[in-house]
Amino acid sequence: MKTTLYYFTGNGNSLSVARKISEKIEDAELISVVSQMKTDKAITAPSGRVGLICPVYDAGIPAIVRDFLHPTKNY
Repeated sequence: MKTTLYYFTGNGNSLSVARKISEKIEDAELISVVSQMKTDKAITAPSGRVGLICPVYDAGIPAIVRDFLHPTKNY
């Protein structure tokens, strides 16, 4: 089963974690949240599994990740 892993990283830590996870999962694809948001394509994963790797701050997830998950919602 294919797995799509979306990741957002500021300093590279989340990318490192995403790479390590993808090495352990057979048939995993890494997609940057930033690069995905630059396209007009809807977030669709033809796979059966989807993962999200991002940092967590005191106030929650980064705003860009929140916007990625809820693109039509105004905060």
